Amino acid sequence: MKVLVLGAGVVGVTTAWYLARAGHTVAVVDRQPEPAGETSYANAGLLTPSDALSWAAPSAPLRFARSLLHPEWGVRVVPTARPSDWAWYGRFLAQCPAERHRANSRTKLDLATRSLALLEELIAETGIAFDHARRGVVYAYETEATLRDAFAGFGVLRDLGWPLHQLDRAELLALEPAFAHSTTPIAGAIHSPGCQTGDCRRFTQALADLCRATGRVTFHLGETIGGLTVTGGRVTGATTDRARHAADAVVLSLGCQSRDIGAAVGLDVPILPVKGYSVTYRIKNPAGAPAMGGANEDRFIAFCRLGDRLRLACKAEFGGRGLTGTAKDFAMLSEGVEQMFPGVVDHATADFAARTRPMTPSSTPLIGPSGLDGLYYNTGHGHLGWTLACASAERLLQALA
Repeated sequence: MKVLVLGAGVVGVTTAWYLARAGHTVAVVDRQPEPAGETSYANAGLLTPSDALSWAAPSAPLRFARSLLHPEWGVRVVPTARPSDWAWYGRFLAQCPAERHRANSRTKLDLATRSLALLEELIAETGIAFDHARRGVVYAYETEATLRDAFAGFGVLRDLGWPLHQLDRAELLALEPAFAHSTTPIAGAIHSPGCQTGDCRRFTQALADLCRATGRVTFHLGETIGGLTVTGGRVTGATTDRARHAADAVVLSLGCQSRDIGAAVGLDVPILPVKGYSVTYRIKNPAGAPAMGGANEDRFIAFCRLGDRLRLACKAEFGGRGLTGTAKDFAMLSEGVEQMFPGVVDHATADFAARTRPMTPSSTPLIGPSGLDGLYYNTGHGHLGWTLACASAERLLQALA
């Protein structure tokens, strides 16, 4: 079968890999000049089933309301007049009751654990290199109260079988000594030993090279997708500003663009952009840098060691759009790195990025038939596209069979 994959982020490229391995001929189209040029460019670098908790939770409505009064907080809602955004929020609220939160978190956790197992198989088969580490992650908290509340909140995942351990300050410092130099108070942490870290962009670009080497995958980069081609009620390809691409099946993996592309052919693709910011530094003091990945959860700042680099990521702006940020947006990161790991990075090497994550109301991705013949979804992975990529590709392949 000839399959057209729209999107060359980590989900799209991983999908192309699995399709090619199954014998399909694949074309991948993306508006960026290289794979992982947008959402997958500089994410937090965390491969974390422990982040499988659905963002639609009983506590979410109050947290959203507070963010309107405190827009500098890590999570905020961007005011909007878009009817489609308000419809999304209505669906999101419907997913917030405890029973829906638990069910959606289970779906994500199952997909995430399967995905890490498949990633290990891919690494063993190909030797792909992407600054990968298997040291686990830690979620640090500044007060005993927030640590206690967070561990209770993680009870959903612990009940589902994912190992998580509460650490006091001494136990955290024994595991990750870099926190000893933090100028912010650290009361303790939650340790997730089964999580991993790595450079999503390097992984995606290396996997794209492996895709090309199969002889079954071609990439059409720097092409802006104009829309889907529909013939006799069936999607038969897509048009770009450079070409027409015909296919037996089309996979929509365009992240936040998926909603508009789907809407043009009458589909309701419930995705809202959730904007985030990141910075990557060269490490100048390796001895003081963290060996693990994780986050200061009270400040909503994630961190990840990537070889001789340190990446930090922050914020979740619901309804945030665009690929740029202001000095104020990035100040949270440049100040945060000195508070958490003072003197560790070379600020002259800062590489700042702003990207949007495609979030569904349930926080679970859309994978499988779209309802329009010939078109399949593999989109809407939110902040876990890197974690869920391999299992999502496997599930998409099963849907095509």
